[in-house]
Amino acid sequence: PNAVVFFPTGANDDKLGFFILAVKDSRLDILLDSNGDVFRASTGSAHRILNISVNPVADSGLFNESHVIGYLLASALYSVHWFAVKHNSVLDRPSVFYLGGKTFKTCPVAHACWSPHVMEESLVLLENGQLFLFDLESHDTTGTAFKGTRLKVPWNGLGFSGNNMVWLSCEFSWHPRVFVVARSDAVFLVDFRLKECSVSCLMKIETLRMYAPGGNERFLALSRVGPDDFYFAVASTSLLLLCDMRKPLVPVLQWMHGIEGPCFMSVLSLSNLRSHSRDDAFK
Repeated sequence: PNAVVFFPTGANDDKLGFFILAVKDSRLDILLDSNGDVFRASTGSAHRILNISVNPVADSGLFNESHVIGYLLASALYSVHWFAVKHNSVLDRPSVFYLGGKTFKTCPVAHACWSPHVMEESLVLLENGQLFLFDLESHDTTGTAFKGTRLKVPWNGLGFSGNNMVWLSCEFSWHPRVFVVARSDAVFLVDFRLKECSVSCLMKIETLRMYAPGGNERFLALSRVGPDDFYFAVASTSLLLLCDMRKPLVPVLQWMHGIEGPCFMSVLSLSNLRSHSRDDAFK
């Protein structure tokens, strides 16, 4: 199997670096450019890349005749940039093509993510709570500036005090128009399936304070659980929670994590972490 590994590179981490990782004779082999260096792609901006998110095309394979392997977005402090990863039949390797970007002049980007349902859609959350939906299919190919659609979410009618609260992250849920949005004091379910947006609370930080040793408990990170779109994981100052959006305010599982300031999570199925030899089915 082959994989493409992406990371920020350059003097200010402002460029997208990548290389191809392959397995040959049970050993890892790295494919670099003709100078023995990593491949690079530019956003056209000098701002540091803070987050990278990939959306691979299912069952594409890296070295086949399919031209699109997947999509990638890279977010900086005030901007998000989109790329397409395609198979280069001449060089027999993946190549990265810049599609365009969006600059938010008045507010920093809190988080950006791809949709697991619609390949070309992505969601962007700003630090003021504004949500934007972007669709690569509707992008005007004559320019590189993306517009996107601002989603009008009635945050003010929830009865939560927004003082000193920080917007953290956003994720797609079980439906292309149902999202999970995390703030430092609560996790919300945002439903755009009907004409009017519906917002409900999935988890409040107050419900955790009976288990937390300190008085400064805050939510710090959110992750979608890939194998099951009804579940999400959230980390607070001292707790790690697995939650089911069909059972709001009641965690399915919780642990004391003992990690100082967790800021990123990735949830994997245990079956994906096991070896795939034929003789270990029940080990």
